[in-house]
Amino acid sequence: MSGMRVVDVNANVVASTQQDERKASVHHHPDVQAALAGEFVKILRERDITPEPASLHGLARNTRIRVVVAVPLTIDERVVGAVVAWRTPISLPKGLYENRVVFGTLLGLFLFGVFSITALTSLYIGRPIKRLIDHTERVTLGAKSATEPIQKPGTFEIQQLSETVAQMAATLESRADYIKAFARNVSHEFKTPLTSIRGTVELLQDHLDTMSPEQRDEFLAMLDADALRLQRLVARLLELARADVARPGQDSTDVVALLGQMQTERTSGDFTVALSAPVERVWVKMGDEALRSVISNLIVNAQQHGATRTDITIEPEDESVAIVVADDGPGISAANAEKVFDEFFTTARDKGGTGLGLSIVRALLNAHGGEVELLESERGATFCVRLPLGHWANI
Repeated sequence: MSGMRVVDVNANVVASTQQDERKASVHHHPDVQAALAGEFVKILRERDITPEPASLHGLARNTRIRVVVAVPLTIDERVVGAVVAWRTPISLPKGLYENRVVFGTLLGLFLFGVFSITALTSLYIGRPIKRLIDHTERVTLGAKSATEPIQKPGTFEIQQLSETVAQMAATLESRADYIKAFARNVSHEFKTPLTSIRGTVELLQDHLDTMSPEQRDEFLAMLDADALRLQRLVARLLELARADVARPGQDSTDVVALLGQMQTERTSGDFTVALSAPVERVWVKMGDEALRSVISNLIVNAQQHGATRTDITIEPEDESVAIVVADDGPGISAANAEKVFDEFFTTARDKGGTGLGLSIVRALLNAHGGEVELLESERGATFCVRLPLGHWANI
């Protein structure tokens, strides 16, 4: 709503767009007072009367505020009157109503966008997550199919999560299979001496009074041998368990000094340990006790299989140290070469072998970032132990 009036120097309305204002006085209006004083005025002013309710097409009539512009009229630099123009600013409801097509279109586009985003979220996130939840439930139940990632993961992040869950499932399945096989082997290894002990005890209970002293001593020796075997098995199992959960620390060991000590300790009248090192000191990233256990198991393994000499060679490399342990025993056949690191595999059970020594060696080295392998050799068995290099120098 807009209008205009012309007033004289006394603020009486000379002409107006509103018929009822003619000859009326508007001297009380501050905009008129300022214009008659010679000022150009732009103000916001509240209407004199309360607006009556209007239809949607006349929503601006409901507004109580007006924008007023007053301009003085001058002749020969003397104010003779003023021109006042006003306009009611458009209200928010009227603005929305007049632009209803635009706002309706925007609202429709917004709702379409929300629907599209919801549909895409369901397609690329919701459904893959549901499949991933089903996948994790299969992992919980131990299903064999849980080792494969879900198909059509939708997003890269869900794909990574699915692959991680599949890898975890494969690791758990492998660990479970290992535990089952290990339990079977432990049961078998314990069953033999326990059966022997049980049978010997029954014989002693039934025939102790009629046995000669020599027979009693023979049966008691059998009991002692079986008990010692069980003791060795328990000790080896504890050692293997510690090796499986071992974590590398910050310790480093001078392998030349340690093997020099072991050479003195292990050399006897019927067994020789020879040591060859191109440097006087070389360090590996492994603690003294763990490295001693690795080398001791290799030397004991050689002794149990009839070797009389073990040659240990230290070979520093760029980022690692190779320790080659070779013996003069009967060697390892091609058929047994693939099984030497399996738990409870041994060909020297009658000499006290438990089949856990090389498994302990491999577990300790894996925990410290090292490795062990069986090398081909013309005589005896040759193992190569490789560990990360600490620091070494000639002195």
